[in-house]
Amino acid sequence: MKILLIGNGAREHCIAWKILQSPLCSELIVAPGNPGTEEIAENVDISIDDTNKLYEFAISSKFDLVIIGPEAPIEAGLSNLLIDSGIKVFGPTKEAGMLETSKSFAKTLMKKNNIPTAKFEVFTDIADAKNYLDQIEFPVVIKADGLASGKGVVICNDRQQSLNTIDMIMKDKKFGDAGKSIVIEEFLIGQEISVFSFTDGENFSSLVAACDYKKLFDSNLAPNTGGMGAFSPPKSVNWDQDLQKIISESIISPVIQALNEEGNPYKGILYAGLILTKEGPKVLEFNCRFGDPETQVLLPRLETDLLEIILSIIIISSIQWCCIQILANYCTSYTLTGFLMNFINLGSPVCSFINNLQVTLNNQYITSDNDKKEGFIFAFLSVLCAVIGGALSR
Repeated sequence: MKILLIGNGAREHCIAWKILQSPLCSELIVAPGNPGTEEIAENVDISIDDTNKLYEFAISSKFDLVIIGPEAPIEAGLSNLLIDSGIKVFGPTKEAGMLETSKSFAKTLMKKNNIPTAKFEVFTDIADAKNYLDQIEFPVVIKADGLASGKGVVICNDRQQSLNTIDMIMKDKKFGDAGKSIVIEEFLIGQEISVFSFTDGENFSSLVAACDYKKLFDSNLAPNTGGMGAFSPPKSVNWDQDLQKIISESIISPVIQALNEEGNPYKGILYAGLILTKEGPKVLEFNCRFGDPETQVLLPRLETDLLEIILSIIIISSIQWCCIQILANYCTSYTLTGFLMNFINLGSPVCSFINNLQVTLNNQYITSDNDKKEGFIFAFLSVLCAVIGGALSR
């Protein structure tokens, strides 16, 4: 199969690495890719935001399959265009993808279908949002409605911080059009986990889980990032059949059924960001693609041919998983563009997936000056153990 993979992150590096293990893949091109994907596949310089060019390239190059990594092309409707042109695509339609691209849509859908989530209200008017603060207890969580690269969520400990956050999102437009409306929701306490399942719009696979770290600094201190690292399976929670059954029956199955009943079947991989409260699992967010950095710890555990899963999108009953941990060196958009990144010596075997980096002439990696101006290096140990200076083992 001739395959086009869209994206430029460590997630796409990992997906490419996994795809190339399949005998079904005869050619893999990544758009735009990064130095990591360039080492194992062919990169084509087309931005993930250039929907028309991606579509035209997919048509003219006659790809058998297009795999969409990030969320932006899904919001832009690339899947719809490809489906209408008869090209197989892994990634939900724009309508089904609103589960991620619009938090108000997702929250309303959950409320309508009794899917457990935090109590919330949606606001499009700044004054109404501020007046609502007089009716609630703190802390609260304020979210930009649209896509904000994982940074549009603010935990506010008091009324003043909430007022400032509302102004930042809606008045100052910190996140652009993503902040035209906001969600103010109840602050939940518990362990967070990321749960993934493949679905064909009706059936869904057995669940797999990971935990990631979002805070930029040590000791779980602010601000939030797109992800500092991850591990799988989650060791801090009792990830057993009982918990999986509860999540399947109260969250995964109902949301798939709800979208199907609305005429927007969800086909792809469903990512549920959950929190395990005293009342049971509740949804913090849904994502409509492989997670980043979770993908880098999940796909190395996957023994089933990823392309076979993608092509069938049916319940998978024989997936074997092992223990994976990743580390990340994260550079913010403010001061560290061009910062030299060095790999930590983790021993062997090590797989490294590279995101948003440029490579120098002496093969060192530096953060790239792209739209997000972010740089990551993800290094994780594969197969049976994680070794950090010989200290950490399975």
